[in-house]
Amino acid sequence: MKRLKRRTEVTIETQRRLIIRAGRKKLTRGWCAGCGRNARMVTVEEAALLSGFTMRQIFRQVEEDRIHFVEAPYGFLICLDSLRELLPQIGGEI
Repeated sequence: MKRLKRRTEVTIETQRRLIIRAGRKKLTRGWCAGCGRNARMVTVEEAALLSGFTMRQIFRQVEEDRIHFVEAPYGFLICLDSLRELLPQIGGEI
């Protein structure tokens, strides 16, 4: 009598959700030429914190036109919508 082998496969799916609360500070909105509309903007530091990237990786994505940005008098602002669109491509979520 031949013994049958059973194989059980378990798949675990996880999700990560990050809620941005600005407290009393309002999120900055600005014109994003890449999106063609007003969008929420965050600093490079905030974008790095939200995405899990380093600041250098954020700048690299900007250089490759994968993340939209605008130059402000006080530094670069990153389009939060374009950052959100990039993350599912690399397996992340904001």
